[in-house]
Amino acid sequence: KELYPDVIVIMLSDQPDKKILISLMRKADDYILKVEIEKLKDELLYVFKRCFAFQDLKNKNKELMNTLSQRNKKLEEEIRTAQRLQKEIFPDKIPISSMFSIHILARPSQTIGGDFFDVLHLDQKHIGIFLGDICGHGIQAALLSFTLANAFKATIASEEYTSAQKIITKLNSTLVKQFPRGSFVSGSYLILNEETGGISFSGAFETPLLHVTTAKEIKKYVNGNIVFLGMVDNKEVKFEESEISLNKNEKIFIFTDGLAEAKDSNRQMFGIERIEEILLSNITEPVKDNCQRLYKEVNTYTNNSILDDVTIIGIETKSS
Repeated sequence: KELYPDVIVIMLSDQPDKKILISLMRKADDYILKVEIEKLKDELLYVFKRCFAFQDLKNKNKELMNTLSQRNKKLEEEIRTAQRLQKEIFPDKIPISSMFSIHILARPSQTIGGDFFDVLHLDQKHIGIFLGDICGHGIQAALLSFTLANAFKATIASEEYTSAQKIITKLNSTLVKQFPRGSFVSGSYLILNEETGGISFSGAFETPLLHVTTAKEIKKYVNGNIVFLGMVDNKEVKFEESEISLNKNEKIFIFTDGLAEAKDSNRQMFGIERIEEILLSNITEPVKDNCQRLYKEVNTYTNNSILDDVTIIGIETKSS
């Protein structure tokens, strides 16, 4: 058995000592007691069949494991390729703003994810920021993120920059045509005015936009009822737009539901209220530190088991 582990070994013995039998069986595949010769014939045939069946099962399991191992390696290679391709749809760097500090923290739950964001200079006076969260996560959501990215870039290229509501409406119309039935996106679009410090905001998002004021209060913007992008045609839905004015050192945060809906071991969600408490208790921190602290707190809350993609975008007006 040591030299040829796949060889079937059957012990045939009239040894009455159970301890000795057990020690023999540690290496044998089966055993037969010598009792009556006639019974022994039937017993031999039965044991042979059982051992051969077990050996055949072991061999099939080995083949199956080898096949699965090869498939896993191929899948891992394909996922790594998809990860490299997905990086191409995100901005290389965040545009520099004279009026705002912008920080983005993005953490997919797997190698690839379904959150998409873009930040771009629209012209010398305006910066556009989009955040989208595709329903689901993993490979299927990641594949749809390419469709979402292309649809958003095409919308930006064809529309005037002055209205966030127009961009969201046009984007929704495109996604209704391009997304498979049952797929949708919760998404928000912001236009930052570099001259006035004002922000126009429109979208269909599960989580509210949080405005942290210098008066140590939080204002929420939800833009009415939630209507996900890509589900309902524009004839049946009208997207709203909000105008937000930020004083110096005030902040706004938008984030995907993976942050607020992260659960602990008792299946209790982290929730919007905890997010608000963290932001208010660390109101003097830079917006980058706020984003990192939020993620750290949620990661601790879930015992390092966040099961959904998380993206946090923080925007702060500069003091000078």
